[in-house]
Formats: sequence, C-alpha cells, structure tokens
Amino acid sequence: MTAVAYIALSFATLLPAPGQKVYTEYYPAFVAARSSGKMLLVDFGTDFDFKTVDAKSLEGYVICHVPVDYKLKIDGKMARLIDAPAFYCLQQQPGIVVVDLHNKEHFRETVSVLPQRYVAAYYVGALLDLPSGTITQRTLTWAFRVHQEHPPCTNGMADPGMMQHADVHSLNQANSNSMYHSGNFPGSFEIVAQSMGSGNMADIAVELVNLWRSSAPHWGAAITPWSAYGVDMQTNGSVWYATGVFR
Repeated sequence: MTAVAYIALSFATLLPAPGQKVYTEYYPAFVAARSSGKMLLVDFGTDFDFKTVDAKSLEGYVICHVPVDYKLKIDGKMARLIDAPAFYCLQQQPGIVVVDLHNKEHFRETVSVLPQRYVAAYYVGALLDLPSGTITQRTLTWAFRVHQEHPPCTNGMADPGMMQHADVHSLNQANSNSMYHSGNFPGSFEIVAQSMGSGNMADIAVELVNLWRSSAPHWGAAITPWSAYGVDMQTNGSVWYATGVFR
C-alpha cells in the first residue's frame, strides 16, 4: 500500500458516515457548527470510530477530532485547547465533550462530557440523543439511560420547570451540605441522593443512579415511564447532591 493510500484509509476510519466531514482544527469546526446551528462534538484523543453509531444521530453535530495536546492561539498565546476553562470537565484526560451551538439558552456552553473509559458505541450513542440542558442535567440523564436496567424515567419530555427545580434543590442541598426532600416540588414524585465519590462528572452521575438503584422507593420512580421529568446534580466541592422529579 502506498503512503498516500494509507493516509487516505486512516482518515476514512474517522468518518462517521459517507460525506460527513471530520474536522481536525478546532476553530473551523466551531465556525461550521455555529453557522449551521449544530452541536459541536470534540473528540480529544480517543480515536472513537463514529461509524459504530447511528449515522442519523450525528446529523445535528459537527465533529472535531484533535489530540489531547492540540494547541491553538488563545488570548494571543499558544495553549492547549483541553486546558481551556470550557473543557475543565475532562480533567485534562482524553475524552469527548459537546459544546452547544444550537440551543439559545445554553449557547456556547459545554453540555456533555465522556472520559475515555466511556467512549464506546453504547455510551456515545446515548450522549448523542440527550435533550437540551446544562452539563449536569444532561450527564445525569445520560447516566439513567446507560444503566444496565434501562430505567425509563427520563424517556419522556425534559420539562424546563422541572429541570429548574432539580437544579435549585440540588444546589440548596449542596449549600446546606445536607440531603433532604423539598417541601414543594413540581410533578408527582421526587427523589434525592448524595455522593461523596470522586472522579469525573460522568462517574459521579453513574454512582448517583446506582445509589437510587439501592433504594426500592427511589428505583420504583426510576422504572416508571413518566411523561415528563427533571434531573440535576450539584456539588459544594466535596459532596454531590442530586434531585429528580417526575410527572
């Protein structure tokens, strides 16, 4: 095989579907996502094969593949992209992040994170189908959807009011360093949890769902196919608190 043919074959392995471009420079990818109103998916050094996920699920994304040590000019100086505040959620490790350039309320926010240990077709496929929300809301929703028992509690509509309640109550618990149910919540059922675990945000979300799995009343809510839901998780720096509300 010639060197040219080998390079062409290697690049082809990065293509998620025929005709879909994979960018290898961040700024052109960002501009393409912003101008098309799509989500920007940045793969930092995982070499994930996007052909292993449903091509249709990638239609709303612009994909950028860069090495972990990829550098570009930031504020006039060359710096590693992964060290930018927007990507702190990766903890300077290989993985995938999603930047929202589609939804006005979360425009230019980093809204999803997958460290490399979760970069497999099943986990990435679930990430591609998440509703609009903050990184904590989407990551906790993702953790429910990839749980091995497939609880259907987040299969309904992500209700903005219920998401806001989950955000506020999780933050209230974090600020008080105490887990408790709210006195008034939207919907029919509320669940709460706390985790003192460490690791990436994705690890914490998985642990929180597993904690709910260990409680029959909480898991009873999780395995109910509600029509609407709101979930979120917040930390005070040492402990994470989570809230889920369902209707």
